[in-house]
Amino acid sequence: MLASSPENLRADLRTTGLTAYSSGFSEASILAAVMALLACALTFRYVRFADTAPVRHAPGAPIPCKTID
Repeated sequence: MLASSPENLRADLRTTGLTAYSSGFSEASILAAVMALLACALTFRYVRFADTAPVRHAPGAPIPCKTID
């Protein structure tokens, strides 16, 4: 598409395209970081430790095998 544009506009169009691509990529990265921070904050707010505490087995109880035989 750049090759079909007039010769005197190619450098300006290329610079504009690269600037738009890089600023769009940085904005998408910042948005993803904000969403991850929000998800982290909501997790700490709404998930209680009691809901995710590890299950305690009785002493001497056999440990079930979790691998596929």
